[in-house]
Amino acid sequence: VAKNIQPGQGSILTPARQYFTDRNGNRIATFLGLLSAARVPFQLVMARDSTDDSSIKIPSVFQFQYPLVHVAAGAGDTAPAAGWYDLTGDFAKLGYVGASVRGGLALAIGGGTAGGSGGEFTHVPDYSSPYDGLVVTVTGQVNETGDATLHLKMEFRGPAGEQVRTELANLPAASLPQVYQQILLASYPSATASGGSIENRTTKGAPLIFNIDATVPDFVHSSGNAAGASWDIERLTGSVGVLNRYAPLATRTEPLLIPGESFEETQLTLTLPARFGTATLPAAAHLDNRYGTFSSSFAQHGTQIEFQRRLLLKANRVQPTEYGAFRSFAEAVDTQARLEITGRVIAPAAGPAERPERLPS
Repeated sequence: VAKNIQPGQGSILTPARQYFTDRNGNRIATFLGLLSAARVPFQLVMARDSTDDSSIKIPSVFQFQYPLVHVAAGAGDTAPAAGWYDLTGDFAKLGYVGASVRGGLALAIGGGTAGGSGGEFTHVPDYSSPYDGLVVTVTGQVNETGDATLHLKMEFRGPAGEQVRTELANLPAASLPQVYQQILLASYPSATASGGSIENRTTKGAPLIFNIDATVPDFVHSSGNAAGASWDIERLTGSVGVLNRYAPLATRTEPLLIPGESFEETQLTLTLPARFGTATLPAAAHLDNRYGTFSSSFAQHGTQIEFQRRLLLKANRVQPTEYGAFRSFAEAVDTQARLEITGRVIAPAAGPAERPERLPS
Protein backbone atom coordinates (compact mmCIF):
# COMPACT_ATOMS: atom_id res chain seq x y z
CA VAL A 1 0.00 0.00 0.00
CA ALA A 2 2.72 2.46 0.93
CA LYS A 3 4.60 1.81 -2.31
CA ASN A 4 1.57 2.06 -4.58
CA ILE A 5 -0.65 4.76 -3.05
CA GLN A 6 0.24 8.33 -2.22
CA PRO A 7 -1.23 9.43 1.13
CA GLY A 8 -4.27 11.58 0.56
CA GLN A 9 -7.67 12.60 1.87
CA GLY A 10 -9.58 10.08 -0.26
CA SER A 11 -13.03 8.99 0.86
CA ILE A 12 -13.06 5.80 2.92
CA LEU A 13 -15.99 4.60 0.80
CA THR A 14 -13.97 4.51 -2.41
CA PRO A 15 -13.15 0.93 -3.51
CA ALA A 16 -9.51 -0.06 -2.92
CA ARG A 17 -9.06 -0.90 -6.61
CA GLN A 18 -9.78 2.74 -7.45
CA TYR A 19 -6.94 3.88 -5.20
CA PHE A 20 -4.53 1.51 -6.91
CA THR A 21 -5.70 2.89 -10.26
CA ASP A 22 -5.45 6.55 -9.25
CA ARG A 23 -2.31 6.04 -7.15
CA ASN A 24 -3.74 8.44 -4.56
CA GLY A 25 -6.12 8.03 -1.67
CA ASN A 26 -6.71 6.91 1.88
CA ARG A 27 -3.90 4.51 2.74
CA ILE A 28 -5.29 3.53 6.14
CA ALA A 29 -8.71 2.57 4.76
CA THR A 30 -7.16 0.54 1.95
CA PHE A 31 -4.79 -1.26 4.30
CA LEU A 32 -7.56 -2.13 6.75
CA GLY A 33 -9.71 -3.42 3.89
CA LEU A 34 -6.95 -5.71 2.67
CA LEU A 35 -6.28 -6.99 6.20
CA SER A 36 -9.98 -7.68 6.72
CA ALA A 37 -10.29 -9.50 3.40
CA ALA A 38 -7.30 -11.67 4.26
CA ARG A 39 -8.60 -12.24 7.81
CA VAL A 40 -5.43 -10.85 9.36
CA PRO A 41 -6.01 -9.74 12.99
CA PHE A 42 -5.50 -6.01 13.43
CA GLN A 43 -6.39 -3.09 15.65
CA LEU A 44 -6.92 0.54 14.65
CA VAL A 45 -5.24 2.80 17.19
CA MET A 46 -5.58 6.58 17.44
CA ALA A 47 -2.58 8.28 19.05
CA ARG A 48 -1.86 11.77 20.37
CA ASP A 49 1.37 13.75 20.67
CA SER A 50 3.75 12.26 23.20
CA THR A 51 4.41 15.75 24.59
CA ASP A 52 0.75 16.25 25.47
CA ASP A 53 0.66 16.45 29.28
CA SER A 54 -3.01 17.29 29.67
CA SER A 55 -3.78 17.53 33.34
CA ILE A 56 -7.30 16.10 33.07
CA LYS A 57 -7.53 12.50 34.23
CA ILE A 58 -9.93 11.49 31.47
CA PRO A 59 -8.42 12.71 28.17
CA SER A 60 -10.73 14.06 25.52
CA VAL A 61 -11.15 11.68 22.58
CA PHE A 62 -10.63 14.68 20.29
CA GLN A 63 -6.94 14.70 21.30
CA PHE A 64 -6.39 11.39 19.51
CA GLN A 65 -5.99 12.26 15.83
CA TYR A 66 -3.03 10.20 14.61
CA PRO A 67 -4.06 6.80 13.11
CA LEU A 68 -1.88 3.71 13.44
CA VAL A 69 -2.55 0.06 12.66
CA HIS A 70 -1.45 -2.65 15.08
CA VAL A 71 -1.24 -6.00 13.29
CA ALA A 72 -1.13 -9.30 15.12
CA ALA A 73 0.97 -12.24 14.01
CA GLY A 74 -0.67 -14.24 11.26
CA ALA A 75 -0.32 -17.91 10.38
CA GLY A 76 1.83 -19.12 7.52
CA ASP A 77 4.92 -17.88 5.71
CA THR A 78 2.98 -15.34 3.65
CA ALA A 79 1.28 -13.64 6.63
CA PRO A 80 2.15 -9.97 7.29
CA ALA A 81 4.69 -9.33 10.00
CA ALA A 82 3.32 -8.43 13.38
CA GLY A 83 3.95 -4.88 14.47
CA TRP A 84 2.91 -1.25 14.11
CA TYR A 85 2.20 0.35 10.76
CA ASP A 86 2.22 4.12 10.26
CA LEU A 87 0.84 4.96 6.81
CA THR A 88 0.01 8.60 7.50
CA GLY A 89 2.92 10.37 5.79
CA ASP A 90 5.10 9.87 2.73
CA PHE A 91 7.54 7.63 4.61
CA ALA A 92 6.24 4.21 5.67
CA LYS A 93 8.23 1.25 6.93
CA LEU A 94 7.29 -1.66 9.18
CA GLY A 95 8.05 -0.81 12.79
CA TYR A 96 8.50 2.91 12.13
CA VAL A 97 6.06 5.21 13.93
CA GLY A 98 6.03 9.00 13.69
CA ALA A 99 8.38 10.49 16.27
CA SER A 100 5.73 12.93 17.49
CA VAL A 101 3.49 10.16 18.87
CA ARG A 102 6.10 7.57 19.78
CA GLY A 103 5.79 6.63 23.44
CA GLY A 104 2.58 8.62 23.87
CA LEU A 105 -0.90 7.66 25.00
CA ALA A 106 -3.22 6.09 22.42
CA LEU A 107 -6.80 4.87 22.18
CA ALA A 108 -7.57 1.52 20.57
CA ILE A 109 -10.84 1.77 18.68
CA GLY A 110 -10.70 -1.53 16.81
CA GLY A 111 -12.49 -4.71 17.77
CA GLY A 112 -9.64 -6.16 19.76
CA THR A 113 -8.60 -8.72 17.18
CA ALA A 114 -4.90 -7.84 17.62
CA GLY A 115 -4.60 -8.78 21.24
CA GLY A 116 -6.68 -6.16 23.08
CA SER A 117 -10.18 -4.86 23.50
CA GLY A 118 -11.61 -1.90 21.65
CA GLY A 119 -11.98 1.31 23.61
CA GLU A 120 -8.99 0.71 25.85
CA PHE A 121 -6.14 3.17 26.43
CA THR A 122 -2.70 1.96 25.43
CA HIS A 123 0.75 3.36 24.63
CA VAL A 124 2.56 3.59 21.34
CA PRO A 125 5.97 1.83 21.45
CA ASP A 126 8.75 4.12 22.65
CA TYR A 127 12.13 3.78 20.93
CA SER A 128 14.77 5.72 19.05
CA SER A 129 15.08 5.28 15.31
CA PRO A 130 17.97 6.01 12.93
CA TYR A 131 15.33 7.03 10.37
CA ASP A 132 14.66 10.23 12.31
CA GLY A 133 17.59 12.19 11.04
CA LEU A 134 20.62 12.99 9.00
CA VAL A 135 23.97 11.25 8.49
CA VAL A 136 26.91 13.31 7.20
CA THR A 137 30.18 11.80 5.99
CA VAL A 138 33.11 14.04 5.04
CA THR A 139 36.42 12.92 3.54
CA GLY A 140 39.05 15.47 2.66
CA GLN A 141 42.64 16.22 1.72
CA VAL A 142 44.49 19.37 2.80
CA ASN A 143 47.30 20.62 0.55
CA GLU A 144 50.52 22.36 1.56
CA THR A 145 48.92 25.83 1.48
CA GLY A 146 46.12 24.85 3.88
CA ASP A 147 43.34 24.68 1.27
CA ALA A 148 41.17 21.56 1.34
CA THR A 149 39.45 19.37 -1.22
CA LEU A 150 36.40 17.74 0.33
CA HIS A 151 33.78 15.16 -0.56
CA LEU A 152 30.56 15.74 1.40
CA LYS A 153 27.95 12.99 1.61
CA MET A 154 24.62 13.90 3.24
CA GLU A 155 22.09 11.15 3.80
CA PHE A 156 18.54 12.35 4.54
CA ARG A 157 16.58 9.48 6.06
CA GLY A 158 12.95 8.79 6.84
CA PRO A 159 10.38 11.61 6.70
CA ALA A 160 13.11 14.22 6.15
CA GLY A 161 14.30 12.35 3.07
CA GLU A 162 10.78 12.14 1.67
CA GLN A 163 10.21 15.85 2.25
CA VAL A 164 13.40 16.82 0.40
CA ARG A 165 12.61 14.30 -2.35
CA THR A 166 9.21 15.95 -2.86
CA GLU A 167 10.82 19.39 -3.09
CA LEU A 168 13.22 18.10 -5.75
CA ALA A 169 10.52 16.42 -7.83
CA ASN A 170 9.96 19.29 -10.26
CA LEU A 171 13.39 20.87 -10.06
CA PRO A 172 15.23 20.97 -13.42
CA ALA A 173 18.72 19.50 -13.66
CA ALA A 174 20.12 22.96 -14.43
CA SER A 175 19.20 24.08 -10.89
CA LEU A 176 21.02 21.26 -9.09
CA PRO A 177 24.43 23.04 -8.92
CA GLN A 178 22.74 25.82 -6.92
CA VAL A 179 21.25 23.20 -4.58
CA TYR A 180 24.69 21.63 -4.04
CA GLN A 181 26.17 25.05 -3.27
CA GLN A 182 23.47 25.96 -0.76
CA ILE A 183 23.76 22.64 1.07
CA LEU A 184 27.53 23.01 1.17
CA LEU A 185 27.46 26.54 2.58
CA ALA A 186 25.51 25.35 5.62
CA SER A 187 28.58 23.38 6.69
CA TYR A 188 31.42 25.40 5.11
CA PRO A 189 30.52 29.08 4.48
CA SER A 190 33.59 29.79 2.36
CA ALA A 191 33.43 26.64 0.23
CA THR A 192 32.73 26.30 -3.49
CA ALA A 193 30.98 23.25 -4.93
CA SER A 194 32.76 21.79 -7.95
CA GLY A 195 30.27 19.01 -8.68
CA GLY A 196 27.68 16.71 -7.23
CA SER A 197 25.12 13.98 -7.66
CA ILE A 198 21.94 12.66 -6.01
CA GLU A 199 21.22 9.03 -5.19
CA ASN A 200 17.68 7.61 -4.86
CA ARG A 201 16.08 10.79 -6.15
CA THR A 202 12.94 8.90 -7.24
CA THR A 203 13.17 5.84 -4.98
CA LYS A 204 10.62 6.34 -2.20
CA GLY A 205 11.50 4.87 1.18
CA ALA A 206 15.24 4.84 0.47
CA PRO A 207 17.60 7.43 1.98
CA LEU A 208 18.06 10.49 -0.23
CA ILE A 209 21.81 10.98 -0.62
CA PHE A 210 23.65 14.09 -1.83
CA ASN A 211 27.26 13.71 -2.95
CA ILE A 212 29.06 17.06 -3.23
CA ASP A 213 32.67 17.75 -4.22
CA ALA A 214 34.06 21.03 -2.97
CA THR A 215 37.10 23.16 -2.29
CA VAL A 216 37.53 25.12 0.95
CA PRO A 217 40.19 27.87 0.95
CA ASP A 218 42.32 28.33 4.05
CA PHE A 219 40.80 25.28 5.75
CA VAL A 220 43.94 25.13 7.91
CA HIS A 221 45.11 28.53 9.17
CA SER A 222 48.88 28.79 9.61
CA SER A 223 50.97 31.57 11.12
CA GLY A 224 53.88 30.71 8.86
CA ASN A 225 55.80 28.01 7.04
CA ALA A 226 58.82 27.81 9.28
CA ALA A 227 59.25 25.01 11.78
CA GLY A 228 57.42 25.81 15.01
CA ALA A 229 54.77 28.03 13.40
CA SER A 230 51.29 27.46 14.79
CA TRP A 231 48.29 26.23 12.81
CA ASP A 232 44.66 25.56 13.59
CA ILE A 233 41.42 24.28 12.09
CA GLU A 234 38.64 26.55 13.26
CA ARG A 235 35.74 24.83 11.49
CA LEU A 236 36.13 21.10 11.09
CA THR A 237 32.51 20.51 10.08
CA GLY A 238 29.06 22.11 10.35
CA SER A 239 27.70 22.91 13.80
CA VAL A 240 24.78 21.10 15.39
CA GLY A 241 23.10 24.38 16.36
CA VAL A 242 20.76 23.04 19.06
CA LEU A 243 20.61 26.38 20.85
CA ASN A 244 19.64 28.41 17.77
CA ARG A 245 17.12 25.85 16.56
CA TYR A 246 15.27 25.22 19.80
CA ALA A 247 16.23 27.67 22.54
CA PRO A 248 17.45 31.05 21.26
CA LEU A 249 15.53 32.95 23.94
CA ALA A 250 17.15 33.60 27.30
CA THR A 251 13.92 32.83 29.20
CA ARG A 252 10.45 31.50 28.48
CA THR A 253 7.04 31.89 30.04
CA GLU A 254 5.44 29.06 28.03
CA PRO A 255 6.64 25.45 27.68
CA LEU A 256 9.09 24.61 24.89
CA LEU A 257 7.73 21.82 22.68
CA ILE A 258 10.14 19.55 20.82
CA PRO A 259 7.60 17.60 18.75
CA GLY A 260 9.72 14.65 17.72
CA GLU A 261 13.07 12.98 18.00
CA SER A 262 15.99 14.35 16.00
CA PHE A 263 18.96 12.17 15.09
CA GLU A 264 22.20 13.48 13.58
CA GLU A 265 25.49 11.71 12.97
CA THR A 266 28.71 13.10 11.48
CA GLN A 267 31.86 11.23 10.50
CA LEU A 268 34.91 13.02 9.12
CA THR A 269 38.27 11.80 7.87
CA LEU A 270 40.86 14.45 6.97
CA THR A 271 44.35 13.88 5.59
CA LEU A 272 46.94 16.57 6.41
CA PRO A 273 50.34 17.25 4.84
CA ALA A 274 53.19 15.75 6.81
CA ARG A 275 54.54 19.20 7.68
CA PHE A 276 51.59 19.86 10.01
CA GLY A 277 52.84 17.12 12.30
CA THR A 278 50.92 15.87 15.32
CA ALA A 279 47.72 17.74 16.17
CA THR A 280 46.44 18.71 19.59
CA LEU A 281 42.94 17.22 19.64
CA PRO A 282 40.03 18.18 21.92
CA ALA A 283 38.95 15.67 24.54
CA ALA A 284 36.07 13.29 23.85
CA ALA A 285 32.65 14.29 25.19
CA HIS A 286 29.56 12.38 26.31
CA LEU A 287 26.30 13.87 27.57
CA ASP A 288 23.21 11.89 28.57
CA ASN A 289 20.11 13.29 30.26
CA ARG A 290 16.35 13.53 29.84
CA TYR A 291 16.76 15.92 26.90
CA GLY A 292 18.92 13.61 24.80
CA THR A 293 22.34 12.10 24.31
CA PHE A 294 25.43 13.51 22.63
CA SER A 295 28.88 12.07 22.04
CA SER A 296 31.94 13.21 20.10
CA SER A 297 35.47 11.89 19.73
CA PHE A 298 38.71 12.77 17.91
CA ALA A 299 41.60 10.57 16.84
CA GLN A 300 44.77 10.87 14.77
CA HIS A 301 46.45 8.08 12.82
CA GLY A 302 49.60 9.29 11.12
CA THR A 303 48.57 12.21 8.93
CA GLN A 304 44.82 11.42 9.22
CA ILE A 305 42.45 13.09 11.66
CA GLU A 306 39.16 11.35 12.42
CA PHE A 307 36.12 12.92 14.05
CA GLN A 308 32.79 11.35 15.04
CA ARG A 309 29.73 13.04 16.45
CA ARG A 310 26.29 11.71 17.32
CA LEU A 311 23.23 13.53 18.69
CA LEU A 312 19.83 12.19 19.66
CA LEU A 313 17.41 14.88 20.78
CA LYS A 314 14.32 13.42 22.38
CA ALA A 315 10.74 14.59 21.97
CA ASN A 316 10.04 16.71 24.98
CA ARG A 317 7.88 19.27 26.71
CA VAL A 318 10.29 21.56 28.56
CA GLN A 319 8.58 23.59 31.24
CA PRO A 320 9.71 27.21 31.84
CA THR A 321 11.31 26.15 35.14
CA GLU A 322 13.45 23.59 33.24
CA TYR A 323 14.25 25.84 30.30
CA GLY A 324 17.57 26.97 31.77
CA ALA A 325 18.71 23.36 32.18
CA PHE A 326 17.81 22.61 28.57
CA ARG A 327 19.72 25.66 27.38
CA SER A 328 22.76 24.46 29.34
CA PHE A 329 22.52 21.09 27.58
CA ALA A 330 22.17 22.78 24.19
CA GLU A 331 25.13 25.07 24.87
CA ALA A 332 27.29 22.12 25.94
CA VAL A 333 26.43 20.33 22.67
CA ASP A 334 27.10 23.41 20.53
CA THR A 335 30.41 24.08 22.29
CA GLN A 336 31.81 20.84 20.89
CA ALA A 337 31.34 22.21 17.35
CA ARG A 338 33.43 25.28 18.21
CA LEU A 339 36.47 23.43 19.54
CA GLU A 340 39.62 24.07 17.52
CA ILE A 341 42.27 21.60 16.43
CA THR A 342 45.74 23.08 16.76
CA GLY A 343 49.32 22.05 16.05
CA ARG A 344 52.83 23.13 15.10
CA VAL A 345 54.58 23.10 11.74
CA ILE A 346 57.55 20.76 11.68
CA ALA A 347 60.68 21.00 9.58
CA PRO A 348 60.74 18.78 6.51
CA ALA A 349 62.54 15.52 7.03
CA ALA A 350 66.18 15.60 5.97
CA GLY A 351 67.03 13.60 2.87
CA PRO A 352 69.52 10.71 2.92
CA ALA A 353 73.10 11.83 3.58
CA GLU A 354 75.25 11.93 0.49
CA ARG A 355 78.11 9.44 0.47
CA PRO A 356 81.42 11.38 0.49
CA GLU A 357 83.56 11.03 -2.59
CA ARG A 358 86.24 8.40 -2.01
CA LEU A 359 89.70 9.84 -2.35
CA PRO A 360 92.40 7.80 -4.08
CA SER A 361 94.75 6.06 -1.71
